[in-house]
Amino acid sequence: MELQPIRIPSGWEVLFNNLTELEPDDVPKTADEIWNFQFVQDILYIRNRRTRKKDHKVYEHELGIDLGWYPDGDPEGFFRLVVVKDGDWENPLRQLESRKKAEIVSQMEEWLLEFSGTQWMNE
Repeated sequence: MELQPIRIPSGWEVLFNNLTELEPDDVPKTADEIWNFQFVQDILYIRNRRTRKKDHKVYEHELGIDLGWYPDGDPEGFFRLVVVKDGDWENPLRQLESRKKAEIVSQMEEWLLEFSGTQWMNE
C-alpha cells in the first residue's frame, strides 16, 4: 500500500506516518488485517518546534498535528485530526473528525500552512 501524499512545509518534522491511500469505505468490513493495522489511533504525528525569548528567559514550544482512527480498528469508526500545543491534549487548538480521507488530508495541509509561522506560540 502506498503512503498518502501530503504537502508539508519546511519547519515541520514527521515523527511517524502510516497514512496510506486506502479509503475506509473501500475496505471490506471483514478485512481484519487491514482494519487492525491501517486504521489505528496512531497513524501520523507531525510537529513544529520553536523557541522564543521573553523576559530574559528562553521558552520552547511544540505544536503537534496528530491523526488517528477511532475507535481503533473499528470499520464503523472515523479519522480524528487534532492540533495540540505543548502536549495539551485536553484543549486542542483545532479538531476535525471525518470518515473522508480527502477532507482530512485537505484540512491537515491547511493547518500545516496556517501554523508554519510563529503566531501559534501566542495562541
